[in-house]
Amino acid sequence: MHFYYLLALFPLAAVAQTEVNGQCAGVASGFYQQDGICITISECDSYHGSYINNGCPGTADDVKCCVIGHALGTNPCGGDSACVWTFDSVCSDAGGHFETGYCPGGSDYECCIV
Repeated sequence: MHFYYLLALFPLAAVAQTEVNGQCAGVASGFYQQDGICITISECDSYHGSYINNGCPGTADDVKCCVIGHALGTNPCGGDSACVWTFDSVCSDAGGHFETGYCPGGSDYECCIV
């Protein structure tokens, strides 16, 4: 009986853990969830990105969910561009192509130019 009472007070909830240079989770939504990357605040600032708190659970306090490009007034690789995950179809769906060397992270996070 006590066990069920404790479950009611403290439900078991899985919180997605993230890693540096990984995709955002936690409270991230919209562009942050789709295209955000977990990097340090200073790295996000160096790419003229915008970040939110609590989008990278399980990482250090200075690691935030960062979005680079989109409607932020920055175009990391010129034209109408943004850093996005290469495994997502958002770039090809928009008729764009990838340019390397303009975004943080690994080869699975590149600049999409439309």
